[in-house]
Amino acid sequence: MTKYAHSGLLPDKSDWQTLEDHLHEVSRMAGEFAEPFDAGPWAEAAGALHDAGKAYPEFQLRLEGKYPAFDHSSAGARLARLVYPKNQINEGNPLVPIVSGHHTGLQNNSEVEGRIRLDSETHPDDDLRDEFAAYETMLPPEDISTRRALLPLRRPVDCRREELATFNMFTMERLIFSSLVDADWLDTERVRSPENYEVRLAAREVQCTVEQLLERLVTYRSERFSGAPNTPVNSARAEMLERACQLADSPTGIFLLDMPTGSGKTLTSLEFALRHAKKNHQTRVVYAIPFMSIVEQNARVFKEALGRGNVLEHFSSYDFGFSEVGKDSAGAQQDDVGLKERMLVQNWSAPVIVTTNVQLFESLFSNRTTRSRKVHNIANSVIVLDEAQNLPDELLKSTLAMLESLVCIANVSVVICTATQPGLEECMPFRSQVKSIIDERTRHAELFGGRVEFDISHVSEESGGEGAIDIDCLADEIASANQALCVVSSRRAAAQVFDALRERLGCADSVLHLSALMVPEHRTQVLEEVRHRLRVGEPCRLVSTQLIEAGVDVDFPLVLRELTGIDSILQAAGRCNREGALGRRGRVVVFECKDFASMQRPSRSWLAKVKALGRETLKVAALEGWEPFGAQSVAYYFKRRHQVGNLDGADGKPIYGCIVDDHWQKYLSDGSYPFETISERYRFIDNEEIGVFVPWGEGGERLLGRIESDEAWGYDFFPQIQRHSINVAPWSYKKLQEAGQIRRIDGFPISVLEMRDGSHPVYDEERGLLDPETVDLSALIV
Repeated sequence: MTKYAHSGLLPDKSDWQTLEDHLHEVSRMAGEFAEPFDAGPWAEAAGALHDAGKAYPEFQLRLEGKYPAFDHSSAGARLARLVYPKNQINEGNPLVPIVSGHHTGLQNNSEVEGRIRLDSETHPDDDLRDEFAAYETMLPPEDISTRRALLPLRRPVDCRREELATFNMFTMERLIFSSLVDADWLDTERVRSPENYEVRLAAREVQCTVEQLLERLVTYRSERFSGAPNTPVNSARAEMLERACQLADSPTGIFLLDMPTGSGKTLTSLEFALRHAKKNHQTRVVYAIPFMSIVEQNARVFKEALGRGNVLEHFSSYDFGFSEVGKDSAGAQQDDVGLKERMLVQNWSAPVIVTTNVQLFESLFSNRTTRSRKVHNIANSVIVLDEAQNLPDELLKSTLAMLESLVCIANVSVVICTATQPGLEECMPFRSQVKSIIDERTRHAELFGGRVEFDISHVSEESGGEGAIDIDCLADEIASANQALCVVSSRRAAAQVFDALRERLGCADSVLHLSALMVPEHRTQVLEEVRHRLRVGEPCRLVSTQLIEAGVDVDFPLVLRELTGIDSILQAAGRCNREGALGRRGRVVVFECKDFASMQRPSRSWLAKVKALGRETLKVAALEGWEPFGAQSVAYYFKRRHQVGNLDGADGKPIYGCIVDDHWQKYLSDGSYPFETISERYRFIDNEEIGVFVPWGEGGERLLGRIESDEAWGYDFFPQIQRHSINVAPWSYKKLQEAGQIRRIDGFPISVLEMRDGSHPVYDEERGLLDPETVDLSALIV
């Protein structure tokens, strides 16, 4: 009797997919996906086994609507043990958790064993083998265990090698799992949504190769900078680019691209990555950025240089789902380009990916199928980590271990980009060699660092001590300059300084404000105004949180930065005399403000920690005779930061330790890791913020009209929603909810900020969302 994997619409079952066809195609695709990390046979086996439970008579009745839903994944996990028993493969069986979790996600071993036990109670081993007998010829032979890259056959001779082998197996299981999940979804799409599948294939066919992208980038760079003046700064930029191009011919590995702020790091790192990928037959560049605010900026430049169809952005905070090709839930036709991008982002099927650190690394450690689906496409890639000093300290050990593991087993190279020498090479758990790309960094740093002079007279030896200024003095200092940037460490401080400046100067257009509580479209408009004023010489005083420090191209003659970590101060300094065009040094003032102390929240312990380390570094630099922000001070700061911080998990919940501690013997026993526990612990943000749509400006109001109407949304709609949304802390969301300032709209996945009489009572035109603790929300309750 013919058995089926998926039902169709026709009563004669002519459009139903047979189980044989599905298992064969998933096995084939999964094997192809896993070839770059030498695990093709394992992925083929996983693909052939994953839906074995669909051979049960109960599932065939389920397809006809005659039987309730039941677990069909555990049968394949059981078969993995029956077909490849431990005494044949010599090690624990990685196929068990992979096959078992292809719908539920990778689970801890206790959950997997519990499900297998329940399945075996209703379907004895002999019955299972009989039901699957017709498909068993699809399985690779039992000697797949001889593939040394997948399963080490000997216990490593020392502890560190044992830890690496154990971590490599964790990474390998994640990669095989990803291959299976993506193959399963793609084959299901091929049969049930063939229009989607054709759109996906068409999008891939027009994408360029790495070689073609490199040609485009070189042409773009030549045309864009052909008329650049021959200044010392531009000469140094060209020299560093030339050096990076020379080193790109190196074998795969981990590289450090340590370039001063303003030296052209973005395009230099991209060209290095493409040249390196060409040399080492890698197929993709994954460009990861710590801040969502600059993902769009970099992606815009990359698309301009390489073509839109070759660059994929993935940074959305929200999950907007679709079912039918070209249609949303209302059934209307959608934008073709937006549809392609929406589909390709599911598994990162593009030669250049621009994403956030959160999206990249949480996917690498996640047990969820949706996040894991893209992971196999990270293999055979060059990963560029922009502003790498911003990796969270408590995740540093597991993050670096994952990068080392990918380099070891998946033909991956890693480029660590930074302007502040974070000393990550000293933190590599497996002691991988980190090769520096720029070998004359000190000379270049002197050139770029010579653009500014630092004033630390407003920093006290002790918190709140002599030297700290009050907010009135701070506002006077900013107001006295025609153009100045003030960067503070909290949204509350930014609002307070902004208000003090407006009080000094009246409601002057020259006073502007930036924070993450303004929707991206609002921030973009503010930055456009800032750049215009700077360009034509008009008065411009900008107060911002630290979001302006990474990758935002502005150039002020005066920058004031609240005391914080040395790396952040240097990032702020990169916005001062950026092009060296002042004819003199720009001025960077590091300060403490007495009035900010009362605004510190207990949850902001990270800011308190780096501020204390910044103060300590300046004191040591003074005693040792170092430049306060020179290479010696930076090295001391990061060394101390890594010494005092917990680099493996928060609140006593290790991640690296959870993977490697005693797991060699556990792996030999059952081939499983505590995937679910690891996924729960590896989080960039402990308390997830809540997305809120703000119908700000004419564009926001038009979007709100589309949300509230019966009009179809479309794939181009959701990037626009992202541009008009902010993330709100849970406590703030609750206060807004209690005050009736947010509402839900049927069918729309996030909350909407309430409008009244065409305005938002809690969203200010200058400051964005107002702090619920500084606004009388009770007066707004209707």
